[in-house]
Amino acid sequence: MSKSSTSGLTSTERQFNHLIQDGISSYKRAIEAKTVKNTVKLAQSCIDKLEKAVQLTKIIGNEERNPYIYEYITLSSALIGNTYITNKDLLNAIEQFQSALENNKKTLGNEETNIRELYFLSKLMNIAELQENWRIADKYAIRMYPIAKKLEDSEKAMDYFTEIKDVFIKSKNLDMINNSYTQLLKICKKSKGFEKLKLSIAEIYSDYANYLEVVLNKKKKAKSYFRQAKDLFSEISLSEKAQEMSTRIEKLQ
Repeated sequence: MSKSSTSGLTSTERQFNHLIQDGISSYKRAIEAKTVKNTVKLAQSCIDKLEKAVQLTKIIGNEERNPYIYEYITLSSALIGNTYITNKDLLNAIEQFQSALENNKKTLGNEETNIRELYFLSKLMNIAELQENWRIADKYAIRMYPIAKKLEDSEKAMDYFTEIKDVFIKSKNLDMINNSYTQLLKICKKSKGFEKLKLSIAEIYSDYANYLEVVLNKKKKAKSYFRQAKDLFSEISLSEKAQEMSTRIEKLQ
């Protein structure tokens, strides 16, 4: 293959660079697109170009770039999937998020990979919820559970464990309800010093206390968590919520 006298790159390397640049440009334009049609068209263009770029990495010996390229491919599939959800085209949305899950396995395998996987699974779980298919929703929630345990980001872990816990309640999966609360309480314990998480922790304690009282009839333990929630609500000046916790505690006396 002949080298360009100006760039020193082979024609295949130049083609690869153009595909990467055009693919990423298409993705950025897809994010800004104003219509469903344009969003899907541009995001699909990104996927098509970057998949061609992946094929070229084998030829030019640049396969270490593939995990980074696949990040854009997965994000483009998710963008199309979200567009289909907005348009109530759930079957095509499912197909896109399943594709995103498969391609996400080819990325770096780091914290961001886990966060993306949780996001894609949560979207598939949400679609099952919309269809009131609790068996499928439960299946996706179970898949999310071990991935959420790996997260270093406490705030995101709280959000995802709360989301899957709510699904387990609707699917009546008692073991996984308890497991989800266990993980939430662990995160709360190690995150108490973070000011920005105080509201989330207070809400989790309040929710868990209600579960202990209403479902498990463990009133003494419920009272303890209502008190902890009350203290946190007071610390962040949510007096009405603190008073609500006080009222719940009084009823348990």
